[in-house]
Amino acid sequence: MTRESYEKITGILRGHPRRIRLVCLFNHTLTGFIFVLYPAFLLLLFLEGSTFFLRALFVPAVSFAAVTVFRRIFN
Repeated sequence: MTRESYEKITGILRGHPRRIRLVCLFNHTLTGFIFVLYPAFLLLLFLEGSTFFLRALFVPAVSFAAVTVFRRIFN
């Protein structure tokens, strides 16, 4: 990304502290929403007795481990 394109994207926020605070609040709200929903969905799958529970639990864990190993090797 070039400096000009970055300035074009963030131009709407420059000089408007209220807009910046709103974007930060929206970002924190969405992050908190995901942190609450993911365990709730895991609990729902677990209570349902579905095999999707294991898949929903292990796919992120295996992905995280794979990325960690990849970064260790190529860092």
